[in-house]
Amino acid sequence: VGVRAFRNGPALAMSGLLFGLALQTHPLVLALLPGTLVYGLWVSRRLWRTPWPYLAVAAFALGYGNVLAYNVETGFESLRSAERIRAEYALDQSASGGSLGYLPTLGTMLLLLARVLGGAIDQRNGAVDYLADPVVMLACALASVALLWLARRGQPLPLLVTLSFLLLLPAVNPKYRTLLTSRYLMPIVPLLFTATACFLVHGMQTLVSGRVGAATLGRQRGAVTLGALIAAVLLVAAPLAPLGRYYGRTFERSDTNERILRLSAEIAASRRPDETVLIDESIGTELPDTGLTELRGFEYLLSFARAPYRATRTTPGRLQDEARGVPSALAVLNARDAAAAAERVSITPLDARPPPETGRMFDYRLYRITSRQLSAVSIQLLLADR
Repeated sequence: VGVRAFRNGPALAMSGLLFGLALQTHPLVLALLPGTLVYGLWVSRRLWRTPWPYLAVAAFALGYGNVLAYNVETGFESLRSAERIRAEYALDQSASGGSLGYLPTLGTMLLLLARVLGGAIDQRNGAVDYLADPVVMLACALASVALLWLARRGQPLPLLVTLSFLLLLPAVNPKYRTLLTSRYLMPIVPLLFTATACFLVHGMQTLVSGRVGAATLGRQRGAVTLGALIAAVLLVAAPLAPLGRYYGRTFERSDTNERILRLSAEIAASRRPDETVLIDESIGTELPDTGLTELRGFEYLLSFARAPYRATRTTPGRLQDEARGVPSALAVLNARDAAAAAERVSITPLDARPPPETGRMFDYRLYRITSRQLSAVSIQLLLADR
């Protein structure tokens, strides 16, 4: 919703349509609404006596109409789904030892926002290590000052929207402990960066043009202008260092997508139409400070490829049960579990590479499993088909 929308009827109606479309991206967009409404009631009371606000509501219904129709047909399934997800988040947070209180959640959320603004995405020992980072503090200070500066200049909408978003968010979502959960903050991050940029550009333009008066000209003007330039450069360049450390650690630990992309390609090349893919559910433990797992990405790739799969505990007994009654199945196993499973099922490696390398999680390979109850002729036919 633009600042000018509340001073212009057609713009207000268009903002309703855009808000409806934005709400389809994520329900968290609703957290922007209270601040927006406060601003609208504050600066444009006369406009509410015209048809334009009601046209804006109609335009919103148009932009969000397909979701509204879905909820009418399903008995508000979106709300039930959102409540289920919220309950799951609360259980995950409780299981990980995190607090479910509003204030602790607000604190972790603000720390994560500070990390995003300052580009501190690398893993560090604790909150103090992030808060002691000069770039993080500079980014937070500039964003705060920029919001207040805009409000004093008659543009309080960014400040009101930011406050409503940050105050409401911890009440509906308790998860802000990993880098992945920074996605919940993304609706306001562009707004904070834009406000900061406006503040720095205006300051430099004012000082360079000399509109601040003779007392501030000369060295003082040059020093302040140079300071603003340095701050802008720091905000852009300084986050490259923690980004480099993040990528360096990722490649050092081989925490990349290379393995699941390779396995997905092998499955596409080897899978028969009637075969299900069994995946060891322990593949790819959660990466530190990210909330990411390889298993989730792997499942997305198989879903896009329309390959039926099932994540399961790949014990020898479980694999024997899975292989019973089907001609064959594919299984993603590590070498140790594959060797153990060979005592109960016929297992054939489909990876032509040399024996597994040693190291963290390198030995997951693709195998075809068949029940030992199959006849020898059936097994030979299966191997020949490969």
